Amino acid sequence: MNSTVIPGEYRRQAMRGKGTQVDRPVLLFPPGFPSRRDADGIAPPGMTVELFLPSAFRSQILAEARIAYPRECCGLLEGSAEHITALHPTRNLAGRPDRFEIDPAEQFRLRREGRRIVGCYHSHPGGRAEPSPRDAEQASEAGFLWLICAGTIGAHVWDGAGFRPLILRETAAA
Repeated sequence: MNSTVIPGEYRRQAMRGKGTQVDRPVLLFPPGFPSRRDADGIAPPGMTVELFLPSAFRSQILAEARIAYPRECCGLLEGSAEHITALHPTRNLAGRPDRFEIDPAEQFRLRREGRRIVGCYHSHPGGRAEPSPRDAEQASEAGFLWLICAGTIGAHVWDGAGFRPLILRETAAA
């Protein structure tokens, strides 16, 4: 295993079982990272990892959800697998009020500018702060963070096969 690990980075690991070999994404943590993990720094399935979100960003997402209601608000998250350092609100391109679609050109523009886009956020008006089946259909990038607002904010990470919950910790500053 590579000795340089970005906390929360996803890598693929071969698993063997019942005569077959399966490739699966795994969440990695460097030695000394303050979380439970196995000897290789891999977060075991079912483990909950923390994500730190400045309180001003939490308030901003909640305000955007109120303004967009009854439509879904949406935007992109900049930072790392553990810390959100910037929010990038985007226009919702979806034709239906119960859907969200971030303009891919906006994400490409931010990445060309050197921004580290690590996830997205959107609201579920009248719904729950957890991924919907539609969210799972749209998710594709392993390690991508999803913040979902529905009166409160739920944090999840797509691991390539499904969403895993994260503990959302509020911080004072970015």
